Amino acid sequence: LASTKPNQLAVTGGKASGARQAITGKPPADWNIRLLVDDYKTGWKHHSTLLGLASGAKIGFDANDLPAMPPLSAPYLYLAFPHNDWGAQKGDYATDFRPNQRGTHEWPFELRANPIGATVYLRWLGPIDALKNSQLIDVATGKAVSPADPKVISAGIPINVTSSVMQFKWRYVAK
Repeated sequence: LASTKPNQLAVTGGKASGARQAITGKPPADWNIRLLVDDYKTGWKHHSTLLGLASGAKIGFDANDLPAMPPLSAPYLYLAFPHNDWGAQKGDYATDFRPNQRGTHEWPFELRANPIGATVYLRWLGPIDALKNSQLIDVATGKAVSPADPKVISAGIPINVTSSVMQFKWRYVAK
């Protein structure tokens, strides 16, 4: 997958390459961000969802995209990238990598939970350069959070689970 270690904490930062990219015009470095969701009251968690840019990745399904393993029964808590737009490969994915190109990249994803009513925490781990160029958007409210904001970088954001499926979007602008 991508070259950035998935367990690299954002607070330690990633490779500072923004200035080099501006001078050389090279594409941004490969990176990935691990999305995590935790219910601290029940101990339920899901920590195996990755998004990012990768050399050799394609728009749409490719070998970097791994299917999600949905729960067999309730209760459950997990994250998935739904891809009903991938034809014969349509379904839910645990990883979603895009071509390493400049421009805006978006990853729609869903938080799925049963039962509803809990407060869970959505967090992320990844290189600070990628986090600084990203936004996390709650699709229902339109509220955007900066993933590099020190107030949320370690604790994440609390999500009141009001529905069995809640939609979010990760937006990254590759400069």
